Amino acid sequence: MNPPNPQIPPPPYYQDDEITLKDLILKIRSFRRELWRKKIWILLIATLSALGFLGKAWLEDTTYTAGLSFMVAENGSSEQRRPMTPYGMDFGRVENNKITELARSGRIIHEILLKKVAVGKKYDFIANHIIDIYDLQKEWAEEPFVPEYEHLHLEGFYFTNDSIPSFTPREYRALNVVHELIAGNRLLGEKGVLTISYNDDTDIFRLNVEMLDETLSMRVLEAVFEELKGFYIEETIGRPERTFNMLVSQADSMKQVLIKKERQLAYIEDRDRNLTSNISGLSKSQIRRDLLLIEDEYGEVLRNKKSLEVLLSNERPDFQVIDRTFIPVKNEPSMVKSILIGSFLGLFLGGLYFISKKIIREAMAS
Repeated sequence: MNPPNPQIPPPPYYQDDEITLKDLILKIRSFRRELWRKKIWILLIATLSALGFLGKAWLEDTTYTAGLSFMVAENGSSEQRRPMTPYGMDFGRVENNKITELARSGRIIHEILLKKVAVGKKYDFIANHIIDIYDLQKEWAEEPFVPEYEHLHLEGFYFTNDSIPSFTPREYRALNVVHELIAGNRLLGEKGVLTISYNDDTDIFRLNVEMLDETLSMRVLEAVFEELKGFYIEETIGRPERTFNMLVSQADSMKQVLIKKERQLAYIEDRDRNLTSNISGLSKSQIRRDLLLIEDEYGEVLRNKKSLEVLLSNERPDFQVIDRTFIPVKNEPSMVKSILIGSFLGLFLGGLYFISKKIIREAMAS
């Protein structure tokens, strides 16, 4: 008969690693005593952290945010059945999700930068106001001077004209610098003062401009919105609208010719009353034929004009402003909030440092 197998005892570390509630309470008490023992150092770290956050808030600039929300309503035909104009030109379309990219593009931003507005007592290009308010001249003056690139050096530069096609390389570089300040640089991860977002669920856009000057933030916001609106309308109904204006001008001209012919015929009839003349009769017949042709062409132009007018009224996109700020919101850094955040962070980091140090010391000693 085989002897019974003795029970195998558990590994020696099994019970050593088991943490009881008592051990946990004792450990917490030891941490608390350690924190109390180092309270002067922890308070010193919290004070330094609070002073750091306070200094950051003190140096931070006060900005002003102007914003508006809008939606683009198109009351015309659906995308599947876009109407054709009387001359065969289709109405265009711009997808809503592309407007957010368009708002930051050079096509919009370059136009608004070269608009003249009044800020304070100065009436100048928006780009020049930005150069002054953001002190770009100081930044440009600190650039190292390279003789090979002297023609691109921007120290003392201001825009003097709005003809972009005739710009020099120096003017193009300045335009790009100010453009990046407005729209940001995605390649470098830099955020601009202008932001725009689009909500797919509500089809509502939110456009914000945050700048160092209260008046300029409103001027830039209004300029971007109007330029974006104008570009969208031009892309959707621009060609048909120009055709309509051409028909209006053509109808007016033909009406004047028609009136002139009618007066000419009336004059001949009055002059030749009670007289019979083959030449006179030939002239009247020719004028009547001209009148019939002009009346037919005039009627066709009027019908096309009326048809296009109805289509334009149905297809014209409507930019509906949902909400807007009439007075920009002042974004001023809070000193009290900065002190509280800095103090809390300092206490947390100081306590974490000394507790971690105690844990490492005990682990190395065991």
